[in-house]
Amino acid sequence: MLILVGLAHLFYEVIHMPMGTLNLPGAGVFPLVLIIPMAFMAVYRISWLLTHKDEDTVSIVLGDKNIFLALAGLVGIALLLDLLGFVITMGVFLFVTFKMFTESSWLKSALQAAIAVIGLYVFFEYLIGVTLPMGHLIVL
Repeated sequence: MLILVGLAHLFYEVIHMPMGTLNLPGAGVFPLVLIIPMAFMAVYRISWLLTHKDEDTVSIVLGDKNIFLALAGLVGIALLLDLLGFVITMGVFLFVTFKMFTESSWLKSALQAAIAVIGLYVFFEYLIGVTLPMGHLIVL
């Protein structure tokens, strides 16, 4: 139910964003495309739970150490991206992610992170023209 309330709030915010045209979609199109199916899934799940409440249900333990570590990493990215810049923040995040979630060696994890960061940087900066933060601590 809480998810549905959150989606309703997001929907309210998104409908005030520019939608653009068919040839040039605005900032509100992508969030709207995500919110609508998620709202339908939430309504379906709530209705299913209400109609099947008499059946025996099994408790499911939500969460895992890896999930919480990944979420902590994403929070770290949000906090450090402007301060340290895209290259350093994503490089460290990807290196730690590759090292923790795979059986890769330190060198292989570092190479994978470096290649991924270079690929992401080229994609955003040169292919789609999105300027990535360079960080306030970087002195050029």
